[in-house]
Amino acid sequence: QKMNTAEEVLNLIKQREYAMSNNATEPFEQFKRNHKEKSEQLDKQVNALQRLLTENKELCLQRQLRRQQLAQFLRDIKQIQLKAKSEVQQLQTISLQEKTDYGTTMITIVAIITLSILLIKLLG
Repeated sequence: QKMNTAEEVLNLIKQREYAMSNNATEPFEQFKRNHKEKSEQLDKQVNALQRLLTENKELCLQRQLRRQQLAQFLRDIKQIQLKAKSEVQQLQTISLQEKTDYGTTMITIVAIITLSILLIKLLG
């Protein structure tokens, strides 16, 4: 019986060692699986952040281009305003000249008519 008991103890020890080795590797395997899953999740998050960063850079460049275009548009408008103001001043000057010319012409016509009437009365 001692032999059986010794064999049983030996079998029990082997079973325990086997169980311990499986129990020892199982948590490690679980850790590796968890680590791999977390690593994959982090990779996905990093990729998503990189995409967002790229999109943000593109949007910033588009906004900067729009700002430059708007600034150029405003400069063009200022230039047009200055040109229009200059043309208005020229037209006002021309209008004033025409009024002066019209007044001078009317005075000349009245003077000619008056002189003609005086000349007719004197001659006749």
